[in-house]
Amino acid sequence: MAITARQFLAPGEALAGENEAVLGSNRTSVNAFFNAPGSAYCGFTLWYCDKKSGAGIFNGCANPAYVPTFKDFCRKHMTIVPNDQAQEGDLCAYLDQHVFAIKERVSGTTVITFEGNSTVYKTIAEAKASSAGSGKYEGIGYKKRVLNSSYTLYRPNFAGTASAAATDSAQGHVNKTGASCSVTLALCKIGSSGPMVKTFQRICYAYGIKGADGKIIAVDGEFGTNSAFAAKQIQKMLGLTQDGQVGKDTWTAMLTRLW
Repeated sequence: MAITARQFLAPGEALAGENEAVLGSNRTSVNAFFNAPGSAYCGFTLWYCDKKSGAGIFNGCANPAYVPTFKDFCRKHMTIVPNDQAQEGDLCAYLDQHVFAIKERVSGTTVITFEGNSTVYKTIAEAKASSAGSGKYEGIGYKKRVLNSSYTLYRPNFAGTASAAATDSAQGHVNKTGASCSVTLALCKIGSSGPMVKTFQRICYAYGIKGADGKIIAVDGEFGTNSAFAAKQIQKMLGLTQDGQVGKDTWTAMLTRLW
């Protein structure tokens, strides 16, 4: 991809400060561009950036404006990155309800976003000075958010975009050499136990994945019903068959697309 993340966002950012003519009307320049008056426009806002900038990151996607379709396309064609590695140009989905772009990371998992169809501010400075989740008007602009396990970050391959840090293990030691290595990834299923189960559970813990009991997965090395439930959640996130077993395909997807 020839353009940078900043160039991708620029056409949309030129609209920052635009609010709905009538609150709740969903009538903005973005809606007019796609001839979709009255439609939810969070996805349309990112699609507008793509069309106007010529980035083409959504080429082949039937309808990026529909959040489930947006998420499925991003899972297949972009890299999923940890929330604390957010950077300009990353795309983010909140459950199946809302999508936006990262403008910059403030610290940890606190970010400034660029988005539409939300309560936002006209400038980045206003968003930075605000409380997370607040906004001045309903429309197109900037917002401060604190990302959690309900958010998923996708990284397009923009020019000059850094890759998410590769790790040697679930403890997060960075592999600075880029050297390849070979490991045996054991199948984890109901009844399994040991270090590989702990590795899987640490990945779940890092991403805030919950078990069937609604709690964050415990790193106890025992693969029970909660771990199987968590495996299905990760498989759904990655677009894999949801069988609740961590085999070759799940390990490969987790270690190459999550980490």
